[in-house]
Amino acid sequence: MNEALLFKQLNFWRNRTLAILDETTEEEADKMREGFSNNIRWNLGHILVIHDRLLLSLAGEPSSVPDSYVAYFNKGTSPADWEDAPPTLTELRGKLEAQPMKLEEVLTGRLEEKLVTPLKGMETVKEMIAFAPTHEAMHVGTILGLKKSL
Repeated sequence: MNEALLFKQLNFWRNRTLAILDETTEEEADKMREGFSNNIRWNLGHILVIHDRLLLSLAGEPSSVPDSYVAYFNKGTSPADWEDAPPTLTELRGKLEAQPMKLEEVLTGRLEEKLVTPLKGMETVKEMIAFAPTHEAMHVGTILGLKKSL
């Protein structure tokens, strides 16, 4: 898979995520539903944080999200544990919208580089970029399920 196609896939799924976010109110974003372990806001923030960690941090680049976002949205976190107000949808949208451009800017020409820390059999930047749309699509599906249950 060539570089342009990988970044095109990242942008495709991010645009889908942003379209769903734009159809979501702050109130809807925080509703917890039976059968789901997190809410819409968590899924949106999780996409942002995990892509930052997988694509920037593992490539040896500095994180582009605030440390507080990791506490809210990292794997294993839950809205049930939030002690203060999480980022607004507007804040999340701005960061989600900017992230693909940042990733492309920083990672273009680096596809064959080894990750600082290989993850679950993925060893290169290319392998991680190829995985990222699958991760985002999975969470888009969860968000759609949450929206349907509202």
